[in-house]
This record gives sequence, C-alpha cells and structure tokens, in this order.
Amino acid sequence: LYPLECFDWRIPVSKRSAKRCQSLLRQPSFPVVMPSRVVCDFEADVTLPEMDSTDPRTMRILVDTENIVLADDELKQSIGIEDVFDVVRDVSSGVEPSESEVVSIAFRTGGATDVVSIASRADNLVQFQGALYQQALGDTPCGLEHDGNGDRRELPGERFRLSVTASKLRFVSEADDTARITISREAILEFRALSDGNGYEQRLAVLLISERNDELRKTVVQLPSPRHLNLFGRYLKS
Repeated sequence: LYPLECFDWRIPVSKRSAKRCQSLLRQPSFPVVMPSRVVCDFEADVTLPEMDSTDPRTMRILVDTENIVLADDELKQSIGIEDVFDVVRDVSSGVEPSESEVVSIAFRTGGATDVVSIASRADNLVQFQGALYQQALGDTPCGLEHDGNGDRRELPGERFRLSVTASKLRFVSEADDTARITISREAILEFRALSDGNGYEQRLAVLLISERNDELRKTVVQLPSPRHLNLFGRYLKS
C-alpha cells in the first residue's frame, strides 16, 4: 500500500474552438429558467473555456440532480453531471471557510473536452464539491468484496449500489436493500487503484483499507467505467 498523495487521478484535457463554445453559451436576453431541485446555490467568479476574454465572470452556480448551471444576465451554460469526468483542481486542505479558493471541473461536450474554473469562498466550494460527487456517484452499480472481522464477502453475481456523502460511503445490495455496508470516511486509512496481475494495466477497481472497532477492513470496489473510477478517486482524496 502507498500513501494517498502517491496517486494522481488526473486525465489530460483538450480544448475546442472559441467560436463553437460561444455558440453554445450565448443566449437571448430573457430570464434564465433555473432548475427546480437545487442542492447547491451560490455566486462565484467563473472562467469559461475559450471565450473572447479570459477575465472571470460573476455568475450564479446551481447544482441539481442532473446538471450544473452557470448563469448571469447574458450567458447560461448547463453542464450535465454525467458529462463531468474529473475535478482537476479542488479545495486545498486546511483552508479557512472564508478564504478564496478555486475548483476546476473537466467535462465532455460534443465529442470535445473543456475545463471550467469556479472561484469563491472555500465553504461554498466544499459544498459544491460535495454536491457534485453525491450526484455523480450516487446510485452507481458496482461489484464488491469485503473482508472485515473475519467476515469475507466475495459475491461476483451480487451487485451493489454506491452512494456517497461528505462523511460516509454506503453500498446497498440490489437483491436485498437491507443488506448494506457503510464505511465512514474518517475510518479510511488508505486507498489505491488496483492493477492487473502483471501490474501493467489498471483495473476499474479501488482497494479501501478502513478501521472499525480496532479491526482492519479491506473493501474492493469494482466500478463500471473509467469515469466512475476517476471521480471516486477524486472523492476519496477530497
């Protein structure tokens, strides 16, 4: 096992043309329709990809169950949660809630990739990150191996659903929703992405080492895609 800082979950991001980005962002001059189920809402200085000016724009940021909406009086951009594949910069650890921080997210649109940077108070951005991870990873199907207190579960035919909050991870069996495994984030001592037997090719799996009642527990989470693997790793590091 290796310390957390050894693992770099970054994915390279390409750019698209300013003209194509502007055509997506420019909106007629009428009130923006905001999402109905908002889980996060704040104002921030936003640097949008490939615009005429690199100066940040003060925009309203909203997160609902399906989208991240960035809007001001002139522009509106809606980024689907399912299109976000990386958090390339997150809130620094140990900062004061009132300090200014930046979070940058990478997303795919129309076959291209872009990054948007959001600058605001650290407490706003911590809430934003939490909402993003909760929506992006919530209800994710996964395989599970769990070994703790002499109880080893390795059921290839059984599927679980992952959900995350700021304080814990929960796995619920698809076959029996009373069968649940909950891991406190504070109890996670280490984690690492797993590779194949030769150590050359990365698997879509993460090993978690956690502690409960003075006992070490090992949990292997098998994820459905590289996107889920990347976001799960970012969540664990955040």
